[in-house]
Amino acid sequence: MPGSRVTRLELFFDLIFVFAFLNVAGLVSAEVTTQAVLSGVVVLALLWWCWTTFATLGNLVRADYGLLPMFGLGVMAAAFVLAIAIPQAFLNQPDDLTGPVVFAVAYLVLRALTLAAFLYALSAAGRSRRQLMLISLPAALAAVLVGLAASVSRWVPAVAVLDVRLGLWAAALLVEYSVGLFLPYTRWAVASAGH
Repeated sequence: MPGSRVTRLELFFDLIFVFAFLNVAGLVSAEVTTQAVLSGVVVLALLWWCWTTFATLGNLVRADYGLLPMFGLGVMAAAFVLAIAIPQAFLNQPDDLTGPVVFAVAYLVLRALTLAAFLYALSAAGRSRRQLMLISLPAALAAVLVGLAASVSRWVPAVAVLDVRLGLWAAALLVEYSVGLFLPYTRWAVASAGH
């Protein structure tokens, strides 16, 4: 919104992401290998995508009016679970929940709520069905790839699980990032320099 400032909700969201970025160190530092570093890079790219999409939404519309605070609270809860699950994002820990599944579900919930908030805001702004479909289809394809990554231990030999899981996550992020460069909403101007 022109002339708007960052809301308290958005500032709290930023704090959750600071916590998440710090947890990437736990993912990489357990055992410093090429796979661990690649895992850290994939998680950093994922976190950056989640943060920038929410920040973009806050630039387009006020995040503290209408239904958007409800979406924001849901996104923050999912981001917090995602942040907690980061050290177990790619490998299961003994005697714990399945880390990769928790991580994937938290990411999918976060992206679904962010997408729903975008669709809500864009529908209210009178965007066409075609534009709404262009925004939704890449997220659906990425969700399929993330779902496959979460279930990879069921259909891939144990020695290849981490490599396949990393590859599927990287492919999902490439879909999200590459499509983000070409969609019409990426050309929206900054509505509020203060924001």
